[in-house]
Amino acid sequence: MAELNLKQIEDRLNAEFLSGSEDNRKLVFWYDDKAEFAEDVDSLRLSSAKILHLTELNQFKTKLFLEQEDRTTNYLIYAPFSKPDVHENHLEDVLLYCCTQNAFLPIVLRF
Repeated sequence: MAELNLKQIEDRLNAEFLSGSEDNRKLVFWYDDKAEFAEDVDSLRLSSAKILHLTELNQFKTKLFLEQEDRTTNYLIYAPFSKPDVHENHLEDVLLYCCTQNAFLPIVLRF
C-alpha cells in the first residue's frame, strides 16, 4: 500500500466533493504515476461522485463525455499514469478549471 492509505484518500475526496456550492460540479483528476492504487480505486466509497478511469487512449472520449454528455455529475477521474505533457493532453483545458490530486503529495487542490 502507498504512503497514504485508501481510507485517508476516501475521506479527503468525500470532503472535497461535498464542499462548495451544490450548483457547481467538481472534477478531481488523480494522476497516479506508479499506478499504486489501480487495483483499489474502485473500492472507494464516494458519497457524491462517480469514478471514471482514464487511459492514455480515451482522453478525447472522456473530454466529450464530461463536456457534452454529463455536465452535472461530480467525478473522480483516475489515471494510472503520469500527467501527460500539455501538448499531448486533450484534457488540459479541463484541468485548468477543476482540481488535481496526487496521492503521493499532501493533497493539493487547484481551482
